[in-house]
Amino acid sequence: MLNNRYIKKLTLSKVLNLTSLYAGYWLWVWFKLKLHWGKPAALSIEPTTKCNLHCPECVSGLRAFTRNEGNIDIEMYKRIIEQNAKYLTWLNLYFQGEPFLHPQWHKLIRLASEMNIYTVTSTNAHYLTNRNCRLLVESGLDKLVVSVDGASQQTYAEYRVGGSLQVVLRGIELLVETRNKMHSRTPYIEMQFIVFAHNEHEISEMKELALRLGVDKLVLKTAQLMNPQEKSHLFTRLPGFLRYKTSKEGSVVVKSKLANRCWRMWHSSVITQDGMAVPCCFDKNADYVLGNLNQQSLNHIWHDKPMQEFRKAIQYNRKGIPMCTNCTEGLRMSIGDS
Repeated sequence: MLNNRYIKKLTLSKVLNLTSLYAGYWLWVWFKLKLHWGKPAALSIEPTTKCNLHCPECVSGLRAFTRNEGNIDIEMYKRIIEQNAKYLTWLNLYFQGEPFLHPQWHKLIRLASEMNIYTVTSTNAHYLTNRNCRLLVESGLDKLVVSVDGASQQTYAEYRVGGSLQVVLRGIELLVETRNKMHSRTPYIEMQFIVFAHNEHEISEMKELALRLGVDKLVLKTAQLMNPQEKSHLFTRLPGFLRYKTSKEGSVVVKSKLANRCWRMWHSSVITQDGMAVPCCFDKNADYVLGNLNQQSLNHIWHDKPMQEFRKAIQYNRKGIPMCTNCTEGLRMSIGDS
């Protein structure tokens, strides 16, 4: 559901571009017409691959990258935003890593916010100090997603290895207090709780905690696992929060039907910290590089042969693309509680 702040940032050029993308997508789905009008309307840009935690189902947490690591160059970032601001409706400043570890994280947000782009980022909340909370509100960030996967330190640290629940909760309190003192409506604060076997018993406590902290929304999410066949001990026993099932052959697969189509590939893209354009957020190690923003414009990559060939591969055999086999498109994967 679109919020008012997002809608207010829509311009005629953005609406026309979204309309073109949507029309071209369904003409492709229904009639197999090889049309791709418009420019990317949404981007995920990775500020950094660095992280302070060691989450066991995250390539950043495991320090298991097979691609380049580091921080995004702010000049390259600025160029990407300036070239695409006319059509961009949504910018997610997150892919892998902890965004607040980029030394100029607040400048990254401000650059996009000042160009009338709806901005979102995600954090493990270990860097929500007084100073950073003030900078966050001043940056113009529209939405902040905060990951809190436990209502007790023992449960929280089971997945957020190396983390401190006390630091996280104090950081959220500081942000809510700062936002109120500065008479700001932003950022909208969404607290996320990934439901595992070890924390499913704390859902009620999490709801109470969200109310006490004063966040805007609590979202209960299903867990994405890199190798679900070997990690079934993490599966919750609550069916509504389990994204996997056992197939007739006995393998563990996502519940999604994986139709030969993908709206993400038609309206959005992901850019790594070193400027590689990849299809979507499931390509965590950039195994499917479609272009290089250090050498090409996003518009060129968007219509170039590698991107078109990838869309074609999805159209004819999406299940044959390993990255797509863990995709949740079409699966109701979270439940929000205001």
